[in-house]
Amino acid sequence: MQICNISTQNANYKQDIIFNILRVFPIPVQDELYVEYQLDNTNEGYFQIHYLLGKELFRTLPLNQESEAYRQSFAVNNFITSSGIYMLTIHFGESQVSKKIHFLKN
Repeated sequence: MQICNISTQNANYKQDIIFNILRVFPIPVQDELYVEYQLDNTNEGYFQIHYLLGKELFRTLPLNQESEAYRQSFAVNNFITSSGIYMLTIHFGESQVSKKIHFLKN
């Protein structure tokens, strides 16, 4: 199931930067969040989790990744302290996409 397909022109690379979020699971998230995605071009990016109003809770270090499929996991119970709806934002090159995640605290 494809959730999002982003294509933008990046002046630095003079090529399309395309990434697909294939799956974000489980829903609701309890301890660990998994994101499966595909990069069509090599690029640098990072993941960010924040409140709906924008305050950042977590950001990965910059990732320089080749063109291929990836599965990233996050131990969200380390930085999310209460049940609720949060945003996962994925940045690669000049592109970004956000997805709501539902967190259920045990």
